[in-house]
Amino acid sequence: MASWLQSKKMAMTDQRIHKWFWRATSNMSLQEFMLLMSCGKHIPNIYYFDSQSRSALQFRPGLLAWPVEYLLAFHSPKHVFGGRTRPSLRTVGQALNAWEHRLRWKLALQGSTPNPWNFLSGPNRFTRHCPLTYSNQVENFFQDMSSSVFKEVLRIRSRTNRCRALLDNSNGVVKLALNILEQGRLMALKTDKDGGFTLVEKSVLKTESLRILSNEHMYSKQNLSTSLADDLIAEFRSAVVFSLPDFLIREGPEQKQFLDAMFKPLQRRHCRAFSKLRYTVKTHKADGAVEWRAIHSSVDSPFSSAMSLVANLLKPALARLPHLLHNSHQVVQRLSEARIPEDAVFLRIDIREFFMSGLHTQFLEFCTPLVDKKWQNHFRALLTFILGSQYVTMEGCTDSVWQVKRGAGMGLSCSGEVCDATFYASVELALIPALPEFSVYHYFRFKDDLMLIVGGNAISRFQLLSKMKGLSKVWALKVESIDSDSCSFLDLQISKGPRWKRTKCLDICVFRKPSSQSQVLGSNSLHPAHVHRSWPAAMVKRAKRLCNTHKAVEQEILHLKQLVGARNGTAYAQMMVRDVPQLPSYPKQTFEGYMSRIIFPFHRDWWFGSLHSTVKRVLLDHSRSLVNATGKAIHVQIAYKLAHPPLSSVLFQTGIHNLMNTAWPILVDI
Repeated sequence: MASWLQSKKMAMTDQRIHKWFWRATSNMSLQEFMLLMSCGKHIPNIYYFDSQSRSALQFRPGLLAWPVEYLLAFHSPKHVFGGRTRPSLRTVGQALNAWEHRLRWKLALQGSTPNPWNFLSGPNRFTRHCPLTYSNQVENFFQDMSSSVFKEVLRIRSRTNRCRALLDNSNGVVKLALNILEQGRLMALKTDKDGGFTLVEKSVLKTESLRILSNEHMYSKQNLSTSLADDLIAEFRSAVVFSLPDFLIREGPEQKQFLDAMFKPLQRRHCRAFSKLRYTVKTHKADGAVEWRAIHSSVDSPFSSAMSLVANLLKPALARLPHLLHNSHQVVQRLSEARIPEDAVFLRIDIREFFMSGLHTQFLEFCTPLVDKKWQNHFRALLTFILGSQYVTMEGCTDSVWQVKRGAGMGLSCSGEVCDATFYASVELALIPALPEFSVYHYFRFKDDLMLIVGGNAISRFQLLSKMKGLSKVWALKVESIDSDSCSFLDLQISKGPRWKRTKCLDICVFRKPSSQSQVLGSNSLHPAHVHRSWPAAMVKRAKRLCNTHKAVEQEILHLKQLVGARNGTAYAQMMVRDVPQLPSYPKQTFEGYMSRIIFPFHRDWWFGSLHSTVKRVLLDHSRSLVNATGKAIHVQIAYKLAHPPLSSVLFQTGIHNLMNTAWPILVDI
């Protein structure tokens, strides 16, 4: 009897598990279900950071909980989940309200000269209320547009009310994985250059954060006072006002426009005077050398206008430097037809701690002479303030901040230009004229990566390295590789292959790190349709730009098809990844009138309605009256923005939500 009861309980338990599994996977596509069934059979494409050995390890098959493996191994960090709830009428109203007031401001400012300094404050995400009213025709247009769009949204909401499960791209397995990560002892962080995720102990997050911030050469801990942010803003205002260039002081209207643009970020609703400390894990490094990259996230900084001005003042000087790269395609353009002799050697050098090295006085000393003389005093005052006002905060610590003592900041919008200018003025200004003495055929630099194609012998190369290290007073230089046959630089593999043997011109193709986790965007991600159409075409275009042989292009496109096919199915890969011939470029058409956009959060519900047709109908009904009232035509477009954060942000917030709770084990066996 007892054995019968026990078997009955087990059967009921199995039945409940089967029902749950069916509900959890009911809205999965066949391709996603096959990916789920493959969990536990192979080594998952996920790393684990071991803080003791400073290594990035991989899990044995079946060791990682299968919901977590499915979520992290088969979804891109940019993947967006959502769709369970209907589009909010509040967000629709906000989108219509923002569109209306943007258009009202355009009508109010017609004929006026725009502020030439608006580029300093960046895009305005919050539209201020416009109190002006216009003729009855224009007001009727605003009212008709809002009411018609609202009616269409209500019709869409009622039509999709009964099929919410079909519009939801999430499922029970994803929700279980997020629950495990929230309650467990591990959390997921993005890898630095491998395009995936690594799991770290939640206790290690705080340990590594304190390990980074305890470096007394780079950071100084301070108590967080309530007046510190206000003091920084007051100091920022003083630095801007009291160092204005003379030509701006003489020009009254332009001075006002400049100050308005500089102080515009202070009016943002969510501006933050302190940067947030964010992390990626350098899983591409060798075992024992895996470190965390600390990023000073300065999004919504009230000082973003000053950073933009500093960067723009340095750009003219940097644009005149041919060795300074902006992308990989420049390397391909310069090397594809260059003849490289047999004695040439590829030399790759890394500039250590590029963004976090150097005293603030050194940046001021080397950057200021590169700026136009009429701006030098203002530039020096702004850069002094920016470098001296770098403060970072750590998750879970509300009573302390850390001031950055060295470097130009990893994450500030001007740090790239400041470090580029400083390295050029301190090292390359004296080095580049002397390169022919050491038989240097080509010299390239992208931020902290250097590549040289050098002739001569070992002695001349040693003398070159000695000269470079002697000139570099700010940074330490590390030789990554010296090879006579090939070199990996940025995302390029440069080699003396078959093409070089025939023509003495180098073979160039796309380089992928052995540790790469490259996971393409899933076809069910909650992105607008144009994103799903454009990124495969962009990857094909990238392959054609970075490979200089037909065979390399074909291999890269085949590899891309395999990646897309493994994630989204072979049919999807064949349809989306195609070598489409480039169409001729036509001159951009100019529209005589007022162009405006209604920016809605993207939902799949919009597929079941006709928002675009509704907008076109209202425009057609009011087109003649609007031209008579405003003198020009008005055109309205519908655009979309993401309605939910990407997976990487969701995982980080999930990981720090409950750091101390370790009730659920994430590993099957340790």
